[in-house]
Amino acid sequence: MRRVRQAGHHRFQRRRGAVPARAEPTRFAIAVPACRYWQLDHWSVQVRPGDPTLVGWDGSYWFDKSAGTAGASVRNLTVAGQPATPEEAASALRPYDPQLADALEEAARGASARLPTSLPCLGIGT
Repeated sequence: MRRVRQAGHHRFQRRRGAVPARAEPTRFAIAVPACRYWQLDHWSVQVRPGDPTLVGWDGSYWFDKSAGTAGASVRNLTVAGQPATPEEAASALRPYDPQLADALEEAARGASARLPTSLPCLGIGT
C-alpha cells in the first residue's frame, strides 16, 4: 500500500511571528519547538505505485502549547474519486491497512488531545 502526501499548507507560529516551511524535515524541525502549529495536507492512498487512488482526503493537524491542546480532522473524503463517508473510506482501506482505517475514522470524528502547557509559550520564564 502506498500513501502519498501532496504538498500542503503549513504555518508555524513562535512567540513572535510565523515561519513557513516547505520541506518535511524542516517542517518537523520548526514544529517541535514552536508554540503553535497548523498543517493542511491532501492525502491519497494507492494499493500499488501507479494504481488509481483508492482513498483520498484533506487532513488538518495542529497543536497549541499555550492552550495545551492538539487535534486532527479530515474532510473531503473520496473512494475511487467519488465523495465518501468516513465509514466508506475506512472500509475501503481496512483490507490493506487496518490501523490507517482506524486512524482515519477517528480523525473524521475530530480527534483531540491535551498537551502539557509550555511555560515559555505562556511568556513565563523567557
